[in-house]
Amino acid sequence: MQILKQRFFIFLFLFLLLSGCATIPKPDFAQNEKLLSTHLKEWKNIQIDGIIELNYQGFSFRKNVVVKKKGDRGRIDIFDSGVFGLKPNPFISAYFDSTLFVRFPDQTKFIEFDNSSLKRELPDLSFIKIFDELVSNKNKIIKEKEYRNNNFIFYFSNEMKLEKIKLTQEKFYILFDYSKELSKISIFKNSKEIANIQIDKISHKNIKIKSL
Repeated sequence: MQILKQRFFIFLFLFLLLSGCATIPKPDFAQNEKLLSTHLKEWKNIQIDGIIELNYQGFSFRKNVVVKKKGDRGRIDIFDSGVFGLKPNPFISAYFDSTLFVRFPDQTKFIEFDNSSLKRELPDLSFIKIFDELVSNKNKIIKEKEYRNNNFIFYFSNEMKLEKIKLTQEKFYILFDYSKELSKISIFKNSKEIANIQIDKISHKNIKIKSL
């Protein structure tokens, strides 16, 4: 009789355990795929207006900034007195398609940076060209919440939003913070924040990036 009771309780325990596992809600793949597709589509063409704070190697400022991405091209313009201020030209501008170009204050032309020391001090911006690759690997992202290639690791949240980009060959990473939508972008080098963008406005339509 004692053995029978023990077997009964073991059976009851296993039954409850399996029943509990069966009632645990499983992630809805279709819903996650929809969330991820929508999020990646938002990154295809995007304009961010906000305030950039930079503090790196004795160079620091807090200024208005406009960041644009359209397909595989990107541009950032940092303004001295705001987008609608008295100074019509940006304080600093950077443009990227296959090569990085930068224009500094009081310069009229962009300077190409290839293997210069300055380029080594900046994160590799070619990650903006990877988003089509992310779309092609949605199933992997949904399953693992990340995507890796030789140069970058993209990390995603449970809500399928991009949380972090890590550069595998360099000591840079970028964090993305959200409230209802993207609210802050932070750039780190050697685990120290060197810049952040506090976002005031995001738009996805009529994005225009001026050709050089």
